[in-house]
Amino acid sequence: MKLNCLLFMTLMAFHAQGFPSPDRYLSVIQNLFSSYHKNNLFDGPSSISAAKIATPIRTIKPTREEMMYYNYYTASINCPFGVRTMECGYCSKIKDDITNYVVLENVNHSTAALVALSEKRKEIVVAYRATTNYWNCVLDATILNISPHGADPIKIHRGFYIATMSLYDRIVKTVAAFRLAKKEYASYKLVLTGHSLGAAMARVTQFLLLHLKQFPGMSMEVYTYGEPRSGNKDYVDFLNKQTMKSARIVNRADIVSHAPPTSILGTPIISDFYYHVMNEYWINGDQEKFASGSVYEDPSNANSYGPQYSVTDHFLYFDVNQYRCMADMQQMLAVPILFQPTDHLPPFPEPIRNFISDAADLYLRAATAIQR
Repeated sequence: MKLNCLLFMTLMAFHAQGFPSPDRYLSVIQNLFSSYHKNNLFDGPSSISAAKIATPIRTIKPTREEMMYYNYYTASINCPFGVRTMECGYCSKIKDDITNYVVLENVNHSTAALVALSEKRKEIVVAYRATTNYWNCVLDATILNISPHGADPIKIHRGFYIATMSLYDRIVKTVAAFRLAKKEYASYKLVLTGHSLGAAMARVTQFLLLHLKQFPGMSMEVYTYGEPRSGNKDYVDFLNKQTMKSARIVNRADIVSHAPPTSILGTPIISDFYYHVMNEYWINGDQEKFASGSVYEDPSNANSYGPQYSVTDHFLYFDVNQYRCMADMQQMLAVPILFQPTDHLPPFPEPIRNFISDAADLYLRAATAIQR
């Protein structure tokens, strides 16, 4: 079952202060519930998650280099302060490629996105920020689904839809403004990417742009990391039929990629089941591979770890440690006002930020190595 988001964020705050890895707590919780421990209630029953796809998927598999590259965008937007001046650690990986950029924020919902134009790569990239505070957790946990106007029977996770819509109009206007700045920009491709909540927002944005027929003819690509399930079968079938590059990257036993669960004991959570979009690219230590394209979720890939999923795996993708980018998030978590947006807080002094970042990087990689 889905890990309570408030508990998740609290454990991560404890972890930053030197307490044991969140996976240690998760293991205790799992063992308290024998039926949960023995049965994979995240991804079951297999008649849902491992069901055969009715029509072959048309999405194109990208290269590993492409999947690694756009992960630097997700890490950059996850740095609440450094991204604004492109001075964060992972910003250096993309800074020289960027011609112009803007960071968009919605204070009410604590959502943010980096929109960047690259003449060098002939593209416009939209990277959404992951969960950074407790209000984002409220959105994550709002699993009641919604059918956007004119899209029935497609249904989308309501919290992810609200988060996406908090920035959607400004994203569209910013992309349009970039395309109009120079004649040649109109031919640039659009790349959507994000980690965790940001991954779900990138996926919902992909759907909305296609459903609403915005930027018709514009080439689009989507790269997500640690993406939770965000819609029903009709939603997934619609996206799987699109002829574009797309990859849903999952690191080992990342727990967020298995939430929300497909069902509760085989019963639809609200009024429909949640499914995952292909193509799944699974990183399992030194082994990496695309999932079978014949079923919605390949049981031999990330789902093979169920129900023993991991919190720490959620932060380690390729050569990026997302938790390192979120050092400032720990300051936000320490604020006793749980549901107040906190992006206005000043950052930690740099020596403290560096210490937290380095400690988190070493600890999480060591914990993951031990698990393997």
